[in-house]
Amino acid sequence: MSSVKNTDDHSIIQDLRESICDDDSILIQAESFSIFAFDILKEQIGKAKEIKLLISDENIKDFFDEDFDIPASKRLESANIALQLIELLKERKIRIKKCERIDSCFIVTKKWAYEFKKDFLNAKNFGFSADENYTDRNHKYSSDEEDYADIKKEFSELWQDRKSLEVNEKIAEGLKKCLFVSPNDAYYFLLKELFNQDVDKNTAANAVSENFQNSKIYNAMFDFQKHAAEDIINRLETLGVCFLSDSVGLGKTFTALGVIKKYLLEGTRVLVLCPKKLENNWRAFMHADKDNFLKERFDYDLLFHTDLGRKGKSWDDRDLENINWDSYGLVVIDESHNFRTGLKTDKTKHVIENRYSFLMSKVVRGEVKSKLLLLSATPVNNRFTDMKNQLELVCTDGICSSILPKGKTLRNVFNKADRDFEKWLKNPDEEKTTRSLVQVLDPVFIKILETISIARSRDHIKKFYGSNSQLNFPKRLPPVSIEKYDECMNASELYEKIAMTLLQWNLSVYSVPSYIRPEHTEKYSSFIKDISNSRIKSDPVKFKKLIRSNVLKRLESSAYSFDKTLEHIEKKTQEAISKIEAFKKNHNEETIEINDDIKIFEEDDDDIILTNQKYKIRLEHLDLDRWYDALKTDLRFIVRLRDYAHGFLVSDAKIKKLKKIIKSKIYSPNPQNGNNKKIIIFTAYSDTAHELYNKLKGFMKEKFNIETALVTGTYQETSLQTGEKMDFNKILTCFSPKSKHKDELYPKIQGEIDLLIATDCISEGQNLQDCDFLINYDIHWNPTRIIQRFGRIDRIGSVNKEIQMVNFWPCEDLNLYIQLKSRVEGRMVATDLSGTALDNPLSADSTGNDFDYRAEQIEKNIKQTALDDDEEKVLLREFTNIKNGNFEASNSFSITDFSSLGFKNEYKNYLSKIRNEKTPDTIETFPKGICTVIKNDNFPKGDIFILKERAAENEIEEKRRQYPFFPFHFVYVSDSEAKVMDSVQMLSVIREACNGNNEVNESYSESLTEAKEYLKRAEESLIEKEEDDMLIDFIDGKITDLDNNMSEDNQKKLELVSYFVLR
Repeated sequence: MSSVKNTDDHSIIQDLRESICDDDSILIQAESFSIFAFDILKEQIGKAKEIKLLISDENIKDFFDEDFDIPASKRLESANIALQLIELLKERKIRIKKCERIDSCFIVTKKWAYEFKKDFLNAKNFGFSADENYTDRNHKYSSDEEDYADIKKEFSELWQDRKSLEVNEKIAEGLKKCLFVSPNDAYYFLLKELFNQDVDKNTAANAVSENFQNSKIYNAMFDFQKHAAEDIINRLETLGVCFLSDSVGLGKTFTALGVIKKYLLEGTRVLVLCPKKLENNWRAFMHADKDNFLKERFDYDLLFHTDLGRKGKSWDDRDLENINWDSYGLVVIDESHNFRTGLKTDKTKHVIENRYSFLMSKVVRGEVKSKLLLLSATPVNNRFTDMKNQLELVCTDGICSSILPKGKTLRNVFNKADRDFEKWLKNPDEEKTTRSLVQVLDPVFIKILETISIARSRDHIKKFYGSNSQLNFPKRLPPVSIEKYDECMNASELYEKIAMTLLQWNLSVYSVPSYIRPEHTEKYSSFIKDISNSRIKSDPVKFKKLIRSNVLKRLESSAYSFDKTLEHIEKKTQEAISKIEAFKKNHNEETIEINDDIKIFEEDDDDIILTNQKYKIRLEHLDLDRWYDALKTDLRFIVRLRDYAHGFLVSDAKIKKLKKIIKSKIYSPNPQNGNNKKIIIFTAYSDTAHELYNKLKGFMKEKFNIETALVTGTYQETSLQTGEKMDFNKILTCFSPKSKHKDELYPKIQGEIDLLIATDCISEGQNLQDCDFLINYDIHWNPTRIIQRFGRIDRIGSVNKEIQMVNFWPCEDLNLYIQLKSRVEGRMVATDLSGTALDNPLSADSTGNDFDYRAEQIEKNIKQTALDDDEEKVLLREFTNIKNGNFEASNSFSITDFSSLGFKNEYKNYLSKIRNEKTPDTIETFPKGICTVIKNDNFPKGDIFILKERAAENEIEEKRRQYPFFPFHFVYVSDSEAKVMDSVQMLSVIREACNGNNEVNESYSESLTEAKEYLKRAEESLIEKEEDDMLIDFIDGKITDLDNNMSEDNQKKLELVSYFVLR
């Protein structure tokens, strides 16, 4: 017996090669066998007469050395090696038997016998593994030694044992399945490699209790809602916060109820904070009454946003001052964008008390560290900082350090995103896509959104859950834009006169503090301080500009609303003039009251907060002569403005245009929707809403026998005669009887409402999907309102096949002054990115234009209706434009497009299906390095390589804060380029080509030389990118030794996970 040490100087492989002779008979006994061991000995094996192999493990993956890090270049050869092995198995030159147990490992030739550890025949010991520590002492016996005979005898007995079964065909078939993989299997194998660890970890952490599984809410949820609930719970347990930003209409309330139920079953106290107008949405589930269709009680506390910091009683008669705010384990904030303003400080840096500061100090960060679930389809209002302010509610230093790279803070990341966004806004319109915005944003910003928020669009749900027949989404028809409706002969001249007059208007009645005499300013220091703390009124120039813009905005809504606003300001100005005149005459101790009475902003715009209380200023402390002259001048301007507006009031052109659109809808209802005639008209102003109701209710009843209703924040009315008082809920239920279960709630009320006129008081949280036609009579400055409005009818489970939105934009002349259209469309992209790409209702749906039949219906039915010649021309022109319409496919993208959440959940679905159907998991048998061929139209012919970088656990954890897919890299290589690609983008390309494609292509064989060349370029491209990244880190001061870092990184080994051949 001699000893052979397996070292670089003299390895077992070298010794074996020398010992195997021509026409040899080779006996191998081992637990398993490696194709790489076969490859290194294949020349000698080819010369041998026969090879007999005894193994105890027939797991195909072990043939590919899955437990060892094989260099990518060697993995690439595994298919060719396996093919050669398959041929020898078919020819039976190599015979393999499986026995029950192997106690020793050896190789026997005619001259020598080698005895090893029983797991010797693997990549590590044969020198292919990235692990270079493969030295072992092994025994070698010559053929004339007794041990040699004993080894041969042991082998012979096991080979002849009846329990030892020949597995040539089974091994060959298993190897073949690893070589020829369907695109579908290759896709799910890739998901397993990418997400298996995360999915296993989350599944273990969030094991659904039996009680929860048996709850009515759990069994009523769609799969996508269950997955969202599980993901939310995972984030709440690990981070303490989650932001659910699913599109409007996807059931965020329902998903949140599932999360709430889980915590309630565990005995956790839960608080729900919602806007007052959504009270009924949440109260319904607190009792098992008729309006709770689940008939399952949820024992949470419910309070309103306005209850925070307020004294008095809550809706259920609780003393707000006695509430133990920090006793809740879970706090759910519905419509959390209402807290977008963040903390405010005065000039001395002291925090100004408001709802936000109260929520942060008393509720979220009290003695009990509450978990916080934020719900909002529109987390961004006009700035990314809006979302940051909401996240800062609970993102403590500990949470931030767990998700942010070193040196980054939540504030500077979001502030930089805002600056990048403002810079991007200056690009030409054709370049302002979300994709181009993402290219300039810090990857850390995208990482934060993906880590903390769950944001799925309707397209996302259809993409990953589309096979579920219960997921009924209405199709969005391309939006109709109305910009030409002005029939006033001198409209351009009037708009110019109005704009010029507004510029001269001093708005003195709202600028009282500026007339306080210097010697009296100290007396009103608290008032002046309060004004200076207001971001709107602290700058008089900006304040006046804001008021002028909003007065013009009123004109865009309706001449009536514009006139009513001027009438109010005229009255207020005249009252101030009268007070001054009375004071000068009587010399009494008269005061003038200063408050927030400015009636020119949108009805529900809680952004416009000027002061927190009323103040009184003594007239004797004012420079009355100067103020009086300014007020008299303003009064003349107001009278002049009202005179200019009279021309628009007389023409009533916009109302006439609206009636024509309503007629086209009523006379040609969408047959796809069962001739649905329901219409919602939204306006930002209650004045406009009242005007529309008064002018349309008689028209609708007389022309179409349709009932009309009006809903504003403070008033409701309907033409429907029911014999009882019709409040807010009854009106909405009669308008959308199916979605709101009218037959169960109000069985005695007869009749329905088909036209609903409303302000934004119902733009959030209402299910009105019985309706299929929505008109924005004016466009809010804030694009999130447009999303919210359309979300009332664009909802999962809609009874309608198709839905339509019509937008009244300012006519061209007016838009020159308010520039509404470009502002709203630009801001919509930021909303898309942070939430979901409506999911941009201002963009035409890429699914196509189905208005052709509508135009044909108009042409067919128009002669049978009571339309006059002008109306006929308008409708024909409008629908001809639609028929030929220039509705481009949407270029919108959102955070959903850059999130791995959908892919993770798809892999979860795959695992659930395997478990439920008790079918074998095919992909579990696949080794790394598998390949499949896919067809695609996105990229030229080439390969997509998925490479895994060897890195320590702490390095992986740190790098994943900036690059979520680390240590995996996607590299696309063609004849013309080699480029490291966005992981989610490439996953989407792969998914589109692979998912559901079970066709196995056995005829394809790529040149190994070409594949190796592509792989080499892929590795070089990845190394080049890493060097570029390190250079940036060096410039930023994050690393100090550039040469050493680069040399170390260049030496990193890369492993081939799989690759896709694009054809």
